[in-house]
Amino acid sequence: MIGQSTRTELLRFLHTGPSRDVPGSQPLRGIVLGGLADFVEQYRVRVKRDDCGEPIVPGKVGRLYEHDASRFGVVLEVPPDDARSDKTLRARRRRAIAAGFVVHQEGEFEALLLFDPGDGKQAALDVRLIRAKKIRQAARATDASN
Repeated sequence: MIGQSTRTELLRFLHTGPSRDVPGSQPLRGIVLGGLADFVEQYRVRVKRDDCGEPIVPGKVGRLYEHDASRFGVVLEVPPDDARSDKTLRARRRRAIAAGFVVHQEGEFEALLLFDPGDGKQAALDVRLIRAKKIRQAARATDASN
C-alpha cells in the first residue's frame, strides 16, 4: 500500500497540466480517482508524462495509457530492425488477445490493444506484457534495540 503522502503526490502529478513548454497544451481533464491513479497504486508501477503531457506507464516493450473513461490502452512496440523482437511482439499480442484484449490498431512493428482495467487478470497481464518498471517498497525497519 502506498503511503498517504505518496498518494497525494501521485494525484497532484496526475491532475496538474502538462509541462508549460508544450505549445497549445491544456491541463488534463477527466482523470478520476478510479482511473490511472488507482491502477498505478494497486500495481505499484511508475508513471510519467509523454511528449504531449499525458500520464503514461512506460515499459521496456510498450506503454500503458488511459484510452477513455472505461478502458485503458496498451501499445506494444518493437524496433523495426530486429526480427527476433518481431516474434516477441506477435507472441505478446497473441497472449493479450487470448486474455480478452481488443485489437484497436495493428501494424508491423506495433500493436494497440484495449482492455478493461477492472478485470484483474487483464490488468496484471498488461503490466507483464509491457514489462513495466515497478516501484520498490522499502523494507520495514525492524526493532533492533531489543
